[in-house]
Amino acid sequence: MKRLLLAICMSCFPIAVLAGDFPALFDVTGVASDDTLNIRAKPEAGSQQVGTFSFDQQNIEVITLSPDEKWGMVGLGETSGWVAVRFLERVSSESWAHDTTSLACSGTEPFWSTGITDARQTLEFQLFDNSKLTFEAAWQATPQGFTGGTLGLLARADNGDSAYTTIVTGQCSDGMSDRTFGMTISIFLSQGEQITGYQGCCSLQSD
Repeated sequence: MKRLLLAICMSCFPIAVLAGDFPALFDVTGVASDDTLNIRAKPEAGSQQVGTFSFDQQNIEVITLSPDEKWGMVGLGETSGWVAVRFLERVSSESWAHDTTSLACSGTEPFWSTGITDARQTLEFQLFDNSKLTFEAAWQATPQGFTGGTLGLLARADNGDSAYTTIVTGQCSDGMSDRTFGMTISIFLSQGEQITGYQGCCSLQSD
């Protein structure tokens, strides 16, 4: 009977970890205070160790899961790695598109960056070596009846310029590194009579 109960508990454990869509933020759990959580090059226990997280690391962005759902892909500088999900606890059961977690986005050709912060009420856009443009959210929405990861946001500046953004779940490459991101962004800036579009990748940022 004890073995049966243990098997039932072990089968239920991943459900709490994996509930919801990705990317998502996680905290390290179940690691001793004198130990660390290994980051592997591949989703395999015997794979090369490429980094570590502290036993109390918080707000780790997990991009996606391995096919067997035992490993989570994480960003590691200019590349990506894998950690065992049995040592992770999801911060929120909400989809990233339905909560207020900040987003950091960027793209190339030309180089640009965007931060969506303050409970997603502020959008800041900057081209390389140019001054930063600040917009305040007019509205943000997700498709009706759709629980997955898609977000639309319209923001306006004091001078009448506007920025329309769509962010969608999907693996994304910045074209400059070996790192995989979990969201793709398209942003359109309307400045006077000129409309310019940019595309890039996003990651979740803890507030």
